[in-house]
Amino acid sequence: WADGIVMLYTVTHVGLYFVNNNRYDGLWYQDYQHGEGTINELYRSDRKKYKYCRSVFLHVDSRSKRAQTDVFFYHAPGSKFGEQLARGMKNTFERKYDRHQPNRGFEGTVSARNLYVLLNSTPPALFVELGNIQNSFDQRRFVISDNRQALANWMREGLIADYKKCK
Repeated sequence: WADGIVMLYTVTHVGLYFVNNNRYDGLWYQDYQHGEGTINELYRSDRKKYKYCRSVFLHVDSRSKRAQTDVFFYHAPGSKFGEQLARGMKNTFERKYDRHQPNRGFEGTVSARNLYVLLNSTPPALFVELGNIQNSFDQRRFVISDNRQALANWMREGLIADYKKCK
């Protein structure tokens, strides 16, 4: 996607940092190509080069062992493009679950959340709650490589669909 059209950001850690004894609050990324910095810094330099930029935050929750969850999609309150991405992603997951597990159903939701990463990401952002690591049924979503790959493929499809809507 790095062909002058699309840039997707992922985050390695979030929080309050001190750099050269200066307080710094940000959404940090670190990779071999760009080094280390914040998503917002990278976005400021990239937004003129790319027509479509999004931040995607993946999270695995830890609830009681009995709490099985579906995949949830969150966006920042008032973020038109974040909500559009979240709804499109949910629709993609619903279609995929209907096809691959027709009797299962899909109960994932879309909602606005006041999460730090959503409120402080300059590019439109999506927070994906992938499931509950304590629940043995949800664990299969993360432990079995084919299931992890399916999640990644479905998210890719959702992002491509969202990109096409924004053209």
